Amino acid sequence: MKKHTDWVLAAEFNHTSTYLATGDRNGGVVVWDAEAGQEVQAFTGHSAAITSLAWRTPDLLVSSSEDGTVKTWSVKEGQQVKSVNAHNSVLGLRLNVDGAMATCGRDKTISTWDKEGNKGKTFTITNDLPVRATLTHDGKRIIATDWTGRVYAWNVADGRELAGLSLNP
Repeated sequence: MKKHTDWVLAAEFNHTSTYLATGDRNGGVVVWDAEAGQEVQAFTGHSAAITSLAWRTPDLLVSSSEDGTVKTWSVKEGQQVKSVNAHNSVLGLRLNVDGAMATCGRDKTISTWDKEGNKGKTFTITNDLPVRATLTHDGKRIIATDWTGRVYAWNVADGRELAGLSLNP
């Protein structure tokens, strides 16, 4: 597999393990046939490094980038379906089972998004850069970690911080 021109920073299988998506430091996203190892699609819409990949459905891929955008791609149609400006630089994204999304960025914020890609609540970390954020299965809580190893948990409905835990020894 020699499609990428720079380091591969993200990789994710789809729900049925038929596709493997990979993203590189140049902003390239490639979808591969998981069994044959052949390229299925290549997407070039990001202008900076890919930071995360997630599958919304077995055919819809979501990618985040240091360029600040989150893009949704249709593998079947071979094109971009949606693009949103999420942060000044997106460091990570995760989808929950209902398709709701959590993103985190260099602006030290964590944001929630509904399954249509509309922005919900935003939470701020004051300690250091967030590196990962995820919604619980029911979307009622958001959990994030920062570069120092601190873990945060918030109630999405009212924005109240529920807990903070330092895991840095």
